[in-house]
Amino acid sequence: MVRLREIPRTATFAWSPDANAPWIATGTKSGAVDVDFSNETCLELWDLALDSQDQSQELRPSVTLPTETGFHDLAWTLAEDHKRGIIAGALDNGTLGLWDADGLFENASTASISQEKVHSGAIKALQFNPKIPNFVATGGAKGELFVSDLNNPGTPIRLGSTAARADDIDCLDWNKRVSNILVTGSTGGFVTVWDMKTKKESLTLNNSGRKAVSAIAWDPTKPTRLITAVPLEQEPVILVWDLRNSNAPERTLRGHDNGVLSLSWCQQDSDLLLSCGKDNRTILWNPQTGQSYGDYPVVTNWTFQTRWNPHNPNFFATASFDGKVQIQTIQNTNPGLSQEPVDQAQATDEERSDEDDDDGRSSSPMSGTGTPDPAKMTKRQRGQESEHLISLDMGPQQRKFFTDAEKAMKKDEHARKRKELTKRKIQEEKAAALNRLLKPQAGKSRGAAPKPETLANLERTHEAAMAEEEEPAEKPNRLYTRWVNNAKGVSLAVPEEWEAKYVGEVLYAPFYHGPPPLPPPNGRPVQELD
Repeated sequence: MVRLREIPRTATFAWSPDANAPWIATGTKSGAVDVDFSNETCLELWDLALDSQDQSQELRPSVTLPTETGFHDLAWTLAEDHKRGIIAGALDNGTLGLWDADGLFENASTASISQEKVHSGAIKALQFNPKIPNFVATGGAKGELFVSDLNNPGTPIRLGSTAARADDIDCLDWNKRVSNILVTGSTGGFVTVWDMKTKKESLTLNNSGRKAVSAIAWDPTKPTRLITAVPLEQEPVILVWDLRNSNAPERTLRGHDNGVLSLSWCQQDSDLLLSCGKDNRTILWNPQTGQSYGDYPVVTNWTFQTRWNPHNPNFFATASFDGKVQIQTIQNTNPGLSQEPVDQAQATDEERSDEDDDDGRSSSPMSGTGTPDPAKMTKRQRGQESEHLISLDMGPQQRKFFTDAEKAMKKDEHARKRKELTKRKIQEEKAAALNRLLKPQAGKSRGAAPKPETLANLERTHEAAMAEEEEPAEKPNRLYTRWVNNAKGVSLAVPEEWEAKYVGEVLYAPFYHGPPPLPPPNGRPVQELD
């Protein structure tokens, strides 16, 4: 495992925004002690000379500028009026330091742009707005959060109320898609999304147990996704959140043995995430699947910061308390030390892959059969394995887009079905109403006979409803009789099935003891009379 470069400093750092110049700025880490117990603090610029043939030569700073106090964070951005950009430092005394990078090369003592004491306590984190580089956000002790304009750094904008929370803000990150959205993480476990337009918080995640937050990062492609890190030894995890459901994280990444201190999400490839922490390790993840690609060489002390190169994702840097800032390539990962993925099923697939893989390509994410799984590969790995992959037709799984004519036909078909359904429902309601009117009331042996005109109207309504149906509906089974005896006379209602039917004997009441009645003249027991 070969490291490209090592900077012999215990310092926080920032990459140069210039794609043609791989420079790094370092600021002495606040609270750190060197081997010689020196208490000097300074801002330094380093030329990495990555194109040099002699990689073994020890690096020396190109510029050194003494400062009043140590740094908690550094940021470097491009600016119109400054050729090499502007460097911002989060100082331990609450000062936001701004330096002209080009001026540091010419005359370091006059390169300072502004040294405004913005915070009442230490500034723990800062970052330039990726969409509006003129704005820099700073968070620190006592929950103070400010946004400063580089044109007027002396009058920063305060986000939130003064007495809202007393816990320190340890990390922050601007949304990569929405320029006015900012997220912060605090020692009290609060993950808060802020809106710069309203200067108020718009959302607070339900961080169960209020675990402290040491690092936070937005998804570079999805504006509603972010990740947070927990620095606790008891639960060293990385939580993946979707703000559309802020009640609980959608995924948990487990692999560190001690608290996680820093995160860096690759801007060029959202499938790559770096994390480092108190277990002296740096791990490469796929945050989309939760898979760990492997570890980088372990150091002898905590690794407190890791950052991707902003222009070339092949390089990244990691700072640790062993007095070194190491510049490495992504290929330095050690698959043998990779951690188990989040899902148990995925872990089983990897074990099966290790047993069955004989083709020498074990460094690529594999499925259970030893075949490269594109779903678990980064964009770079997919490019390297392109000659071994076969593109299958995924037509049946893709969304079909209809033409205007097809849409019109579907619309007409839906309208016709709705019309038929409505018509059928009306017919059923008519039949049910007619059935209720004709059916006798339960518990009553007597009642008024319906008027002839009422029966005629109901019959016509029933016939009209039946005529509208494409298929004749099944007639209700009305096997009963109804005897009506009142002042108007006696009437008997019988089922239609009895009409025009011949029977063996004449119907008469069983309690009738007179002479047997005469049979009907036509031999039918029931006959409709006008």
